[in-house]
Amino acid sequence: MQQFLRALSAAAALALLAATVVVTDESVSVYPGSLLDALRASPHFLLHETYRDGNWEIALRRSDGSQGRNLTRTKDVHELYPKAAPDGSKICFVADETRDGKRVRSVYVMDRDGRNRKLVASNARQPCWSPDSKTIAYLAGEFSKYTVTDFATKGVFFHDVAKGTTTKHPNEKIHHLYNICWAPNGKWIVATVHGGMGYGHAMLALEIDGDGVHDLGIGGCRPDLSPDGTRITWGRDDHTIAVAEISLEVGVPKVTNQRAVVKDEQHVYHSEWSPDGRFIVFSRGPGGRVKADGPGTSRGLAEFVGVRAKWDLWVVRANGGAPVRLTDDGAANKEADWLPALADSRTSAGK
Repeated sequence: MQQFLRALSAAAALALLAATVVVTDESVSVYPGSLLDALRASPHFLLHETYRDGNWEIALRRSDGSQGRNLTRTKDVHELYPKAAPDGSKICFVADETRDGKRVRSVYVMDRDGRNRKLVASNARQPCWSPDSKTIAYLAGEFSKYTVTDFATKGVFFHDVAKGTTTKHPNEKIHHLYNICWAPNGKWIVATVHGGMGYGHAMLALEIDGDGVHDLGIGGCRPDLSPDGTRITWGRDDHTIAVAEISLEVGVPKVTNQRAVVKDEQHVYHSEWSPDGRFIVFSRGPGGRVKADGPGTSRGLAEFVGVRAKWDLWVVRANGGAPVRLTDDGAANKEADWLPALADSRTSAGK
């Protein structure tokens, strides 16, 4: 892992995506065998933001944490917050870059190997995919001035990747959302709101095609829905990753049977379901406010996108148990998402 982000050619990135899993005897010895064996057998990959050598990049690695590689390989652009299309063909993400002397955060899309990068929207953030992998939803920045504050957003927009067209959500009151997730049935967006839309802090379900907004009645933030849309994971508080059943098919959305799958003395955030619904990846690290200490790093809370702190990735079974650690260098390894294998038929998964 110490050579984790060596420069990687596009051809090598493609080879990694097709390669068989290789884990050293040394790495096997430090993880609980049963969960590691399951992760080694997984055909899927992990994406995450990471800060290396003065730059933010998007990393690609095996589900078991092995064979980490730099997927974006840029010096002057900071790539963050990767989200894989449910069919595994493309990745959307945000990029911090300097234009005309000003820093701006924008949403981009690229192929799964890092090629064919295209701008989706400037002054935009925290995108997610439609369940059919054809549309990217994103949040517009609230201010023209750059900020890392996650809830500094106003409005939801939908970008058709093939057509290149963008439409706005019909609810004009959408304000201060963050970490949006598109339900697999295509009917809802689940998100956190902070100080907007009449809420102090809440988890919401919003109708895709209407003005309906429903408080899910659970504390915490940063939700993600399981591939079949029947379960939700989120950070119930700074030290707890929770799961629960969620009903999004008939009537008012409702969350039931909450339980913790991770409780930790450190802060835990950014939980995401695996494409098969068996595992949850999450970030573990410090909390609190971080002081800017170099290029690509900004003042803000440690869990914010693009704020540098000593985070590492862990995975736990969806039904709980002992988690395993995937990274061990604390290089701001966070905001992970699963990249489905291309052969996977995860057409119902919403991210």
